[in-house]
Amino acid sequence: MGSKAPFCLTLLLLLAAACGPAAHAHDAVELPHHGSALKEQISSTKIPARLKSGSGLCSACENFTSEAVTYLGKEQTQDRIMEFLHDACSQSFSFEQKCVELMDSYATLLFAKITEIRPEAFCKRYGLCRDTALL
Repeated sequence: MGSKAPFCLTLLLLLAAACGPAAHAHDAVELPHHGSALKEQISSTKIPARLKSGSGLCSACENFTSEAVTYLGKEQTQDRIMEFLHDACSQSFSFEQKCVELMDSYATLLFAKITEIRPEAFCKRYGLCRDTALL
């Protein structure tokens, strides 16, 4: 992977982990005054596609997710992320100590949550490995 790939991969998984079940409770998007017409138009443009576990997109998602979870599970990677977060906290001046405490606390929880990610379930959840997905 290139030098930017681990960062992008990290960002993707961190966002996905942060968007747990509670984030999906509000999947419907409220649109302005022409909302129902726009919503109908958007819905009608989706094309059903078969994405079984053996499909290229599904396999790529599972492989990518597996590699990301492995990468983020390494102590060296976690140390580098923590170093980056602590450096960011040092920019907050008077809130530096509180920021470091929060980062230490929540990063540990986040890393633990990431290790629970199962590639097959993750890709199904985001519509890349369903029997039928809308593209």
